This record gives sequence, C-alpha cells and structure tokens, in this order.
Amino acid sequence: MSTSQLIAEVETKLAVTRQRIAEYVAEARGYEAQLASLRSSGTRDGDIARVPRTEAIVTTLRGAEGTLSPSEILAHLLASGRDDDLRRVTATLDYLVKAGRVVRPERGRYISL
Repeated sequence: MSTSQLIAEVETKLAVTRQRIAEYVAEARGYEAQLASLRSSGTRDGDIARVPRTEAIVTTLRGAEGTLSPSEILAHLLASGRDDDLRRVTATLDYLVKAGRVVRPERGRYISL
C-alpha cells in the first residue's frame, strides 16, 4: 500500500472517530440537561431543607432573578429551614464552580447554568 493510500485511510478513520466522539458528547450533554431539569423540577422551596447543600444552592440560584452573593444565598437557605453557615456555602460554591454547575461572572456573585 502506498503512502498516499495510508494517509487517506488514516484520514478516513480519524473522521469517523471524530464523528463518534461528537455524537457521544451530544448524548452526554443531553443527559446533563435532563439531569439538571429533573433536579430543578423535583426541588421546591419547601424541599430545600431536605436536599444536599449542593442541590439547595443550585436551586436557590436557579430561582434568583440574577446573580447572588454567598450571603444572599445563605439568607435564602436559612429562611428555607436549613442550618448552613457562610463558610460551608462559600466552599460549596467553589466546588460547584469547578464542577461547571455554577458560574462566577464577577467577584462575589454567582449564577446557575
């Protein structure tokens, strides 16, 4: 087999592999969106006291009109019957930012994706 034939064969295999990867990424994003939707719809304000802190914070941010500060998030959590403290809220926000579930558009302000 000539070099040009090998190049063509490898280029074809590469294109097919890239297409498969794109399909898997799209499928994963679909599952992520479905999971996010299920998590947000299954958590009402009254339920915030009973869900993990990460979900309570994400739900609080999703319900907000804009960005919230950690203090504003904490106030909402406390009003919902939780007993979190500011240190735990800020640590959880850092985790959620790194996990890609929350964005920090400016210093000290957070918004849900």
